[in-house]
Amino acid sequence: MRVFSNSVGDIQGFTGYSSSLNAIVLSFRGSSNLQNWIINLSTNMVAYSRCTSCKVHNGFNTGFNLVKSVVNSQIQALRALYRNVPIYITGHSLGGALGVLAAPDVKESFGNLAGLYTFGQPRVGNSEFAKYLDTVVGGIRVVHNGDLVPHIPPSALAFVHSST
Repeated sequence: MRVFSNSVGDIQGFTGYSSSLNAIVLSFRGSSNLQNWIINLSTNMVAYSRCTSCKVHNGFNTGFNLVKSVVNSQIQALRALYRNVPIYITGHSLGGALGVLAAPDVKESFGNLAGLYTFGQPRVGNSEFAKYLDTVVGGIRVVHNGDLVPHIPPSALAFVHSST
């Protein structure tokens, strides 16, 4: 298992091999400090390069881009040891949003994305992004009815969850 972090946004997570799953796991940590909340509050939408008309949360997109290269290099190193095993992505809260943005990138770069599982994930993008995610990746989004985080950013700002 290898931990990754970025000092600018304090984005953290790990990559590792699970012998019980015979799979690579990419996991993102949820919000834990002021740097993470600054990312969470940067709610303006920006264009998402993988899909025409898709827009995503600026803070989440910036957060993923801060760790994208190290995540890709860690997965590449694991793929060299464990060829053709599936990859699972997971995260909680902010980590769920980062996992959503990582999933299409990981699928395109490495293939064999077996699953995306998020817990208490906020909304990440507009309706076009949600449709794109459903088509390209899918996934399971687990929420607790009383948790505020899955209800932000508000749908009044055009943020929408994927269908799962």
